[in-house]
Amino acid sequence: MSHSIEEARAYAIKQQVTIEALTAFLLAIGEMESGRDVEIEAFLDAQVQRSVPPTFATTFTYGMPGDESFSPDGLIHAEQSFTYHRPLRVGETYYCSQHLADTSTRVMRGMRMTFYVYEQYVDSDAERMITARMVVFRRTQLKPEEGEAQ
Repeated sequence: MSHSIEEARAYAIKQQVTIEALTAFLLAIGEMESGRDVEIEAFLDAQVQRSVPPTFATTFTYGMPGDESFSPDGLIHAEQSFTYHRPLRVGETYYCSQHLADTSTRVMRGMRMTFYVYEQYVDSDAERMITARMVVFRRTQLKPEEGEAQ
């Protein structure tokens, strides 16, 4: 089911890891405290020399093929896993894409639960950086005529 870099690039969103985005991320996760500019600059210089935290990739926006797009309203995040092929670095540009890899439906207690499995990719110009798999689901009430027998 995995897409090649060329296939994913057709609908990828181009993004760059900037110092500003990294600063906001580090503040949000509590890795850095707001303080004097000199302290922040020293902290970020140390971060730039190393790789960006792996969880930074969750801040990216991922493009999808047009016919797979639908409203995220009502979706519940179930699980997510990541395979890191190489660390992300400040200043690098990446192409972020995803596609719907699988769907399934279960019925229980008067509710239909539709599960969606997405594969997500973060690619550089020449190599795959991250492959992720995300499972989300949507619950909907069954209509009386549908019953539990599905």
